[in-house]
Amino acid sequence: MGLGWNFIQAKNFVGVIRLPSGFQLEILPKIDGDESKLRGLVVEMLRTLKDFSHKKFRDAAIDTARFNLYEIFIRIYLEMVFDLIKRGLRSSYVTREENLNVFKGKLLVNRHVRKNFSDRFTVKTQVKEKFLFDTTNDYALKPDILLTGDEPIVLDTKWKFAPTEADMYQMFAYAKRYGAKKIFLLCPPTIDEKIYRAEDFSVAIFGVDLFDMNAAMSRLLNKLF
Repeated sequence: MGLGWNFIQAKNFVGVIRLPSGFQLEILPKIDGDESKLRGLVVEMLRTLKDFSHKKFRDAAIDTARFNLYEIFIRIYLEMVFDLIKRGLRSSYVTREENLNVFKGKLLVNRHVRKNFSDRFTVKTQVKEKFLFDTTNDYALKPDILLTGDEPIVLDTKWKFAPTEADMYQMFAYAKRYGAKKIFLLCPPTIDEKIYRAEDFSVAIFGVDLFDMNAAMSRLLNKLF
């Protein structure tokens, strides 16, 4: 990277870029919020990643105002090392988690909701099962989330402040090709929420506050059913 018109543009990336000179670039989510809240959001995203095996951080309240992302990642690494050392010590207790029909031990509320909400649906992400035409696979229709159960429900994310005409045509294609009667367009919390209805399906514009996901998901579940 030099002077003049040279620049770096990050697409679909959140984290830290460390240059050979030692200069660090901290890239945060592109939503409204101060740096501390956005760093905290990145940490929460790491906690909920399905394929991130070390997402259980011992410290639930990392000081995101005091530490930058690079320092937070180092802290997470040190916690992983601590857990490895701890597992090497003799212990008289064994942790065991199960999805049971009766209450026994500690109830993991958030995980319970996610897991058992799915005892009704099959949840698929970035689905590529349908195409715009029957005669060619050139135009794939890939909703972000597809719930299949009693009837299919499509959830698609558009992090913009107003859906475009093209977005609505895309939702129409999802409804027709996936047979979905309910479609939810998930947008920033400042969106003007409304429902567009057609003869055999509806599109609900729904605002999601990433800083209060529990409340957002409770509201979404109420609208789903």
